[in-house]
Amino acid sequence: MLNVMLPARAVGAQEAVQALPVVISKERATCDLTRATSEALVQVWTRIRATLEQAEATQQAKKHAFELYQFERTLDPDGRVVRRIVQRTQSGNAFTSFTPRNADTLALHGYVREDASGATYFAPSAATLLSEPFLRTHCFQLQPTRGAGNSSVVVEFTPAASSLAARRFVDVAGAYWVDRATARLDSVQFRYVGLPEFVTAAQAGGTVAFARIADGPVFVSAWSMRMPRIGERPRANDDRLRRSTYSTERRIVVDVQEEGGVVLAASVGGASSLNSAYRANLPQVQVQLTPVPNWIARARVEVQGTSLSQRFDSSGSASLRVPPGRYTLAIGLPFGPSESLPLEGIADTKETRPRTMQLPDPDRLLRHMCEAKENGRGKAAVWGTVRDSLGRGVSNVPVNASWYGNVRLPTSASGDRLSAVKQEATTRTGSGGEFLLCSLPTGDVLIETQAGDAAATGRIKIADRDRLLPDELVLVLQGRGVR
Repeated sequence: MLNVMLPARAVGAQEAVQALPVVISKERATCDLTRATSEALVQVWTRIRATLEQAEATQQAKKHAFELYQFERTLDPDGRVVRRIVQRTQSGNAFTSFTPRNADTLALHGYVREDASGATYFAPSAATLLSEPFLRTHCFQLQPTRGAGNSSVVVEFTPAASSLAARRFVDVAGAYWVDRATARLDSVQFRYVGLPEFVTAAQAGGTVAFARIADGPVFVSAWSMRMPRIGERPRANDDRLRRSTYSTERRIVVDVQEEGGVVLAASVGGASSLNSAYRANLPQVQVQLTPVPNWIARARVEVQGTSLSQRFDSSGSASLRVPPGRYTLAIGLPFGPSESLPLEGIADTKETRPRTMQLPDPDRLLRHMCEAKENGRGKAAVWGTVRDSLGRGVSNVPVNASWYGNVRLPTSASGDRLSAVKQEATTRTGSGGEFLLCSLPTGDVLIETQAGDAAATGRIKIADRDRLLPDELVLVLQGRGVR
């Protein structure tokens, strides 16, 4: 089963609640639920059916207001780490969690359709789970109570063995999770049955969660569906003529595509503005960076493969709200190359405390920021900001560093004079006035900038051990001509 963190649900205070027994023992599977005779299974199924019917009715009514977050993600072949994500938020009176398909068609042709363009996966909607074709072609088994304090009653469903063997297509198996105290359906988890053996449940399946607006209707509060993209693994063979030939060793999961959504807010009756009748939040990725450099408040934590980012605070911490999963993070630096600096480790939304991540040592940091600069490796760098007299950053102005090198002392034999060669390094400020100057030598360095008639000058001294100077150099323009 997929292990997915789901938003908390709101429960109507006035709704009648009839708790299920504290302990329910495992029973034999019942195939064709329309003919079930087990009293315990019928009791639990009645509560499951009530939730499914109410959720379907809410969807068809289209008279309540929802704020919806939806996402599409690409995960690694194991279905563990997020590589890419596209997200959007919208509001309306109706939404579709899974694209519906006729229950008879699913029973006849299965939940995966393949053609020249690839594979299309279908998920069981509430209407599908209630349909007679689904109930007749699956077996249902009541499991012992589970969860902390026996808080959940579980009914598992699997394709009937006889029909699965006869039909030879992809079906679904899974489980209904029912809250024992309230006797309400919390979620449905499913996986695809009949895919190639190398595809795991973590790569192909999904979940649907249900919630209730206080004293109002039941609705689908969160859902996700994972679909493996299957390809061929090439194998290179070198013959005596040193030619490379490629043959298919076996099929593999190339990556996992996932689609899903979360209802962030809901209200009864299609209110023009969403109230607090129901609210939920996405999980957080929390990061604590150590050690904390002076410039960290100008940097951002980024989720690699996405456009998601958040600025660090002065203590080196940051947090992002994202769908459940594991993410690779990086630091977006306020200066230097456009490429972000990857952080060691992977952040997981299941972690309740901020994950502490180590900032790279100064040498590695300098190499990353200055590798695109000429002769940048192995020398020092200085970072800072150009500001106007009001303290605002000034963008796209030149910043110049100059120093004297190749000093030649006079000698009596040659009659040479004292001489030195002036050397320079130049950069321009970014959108916030930040700049980074690389390839600087040890000793005295003059830093200058000018914008119109306004100018600023600073002088620094670089020691032998310095790499990236720890303190920010602030150049405040004085004079006219600065906007």
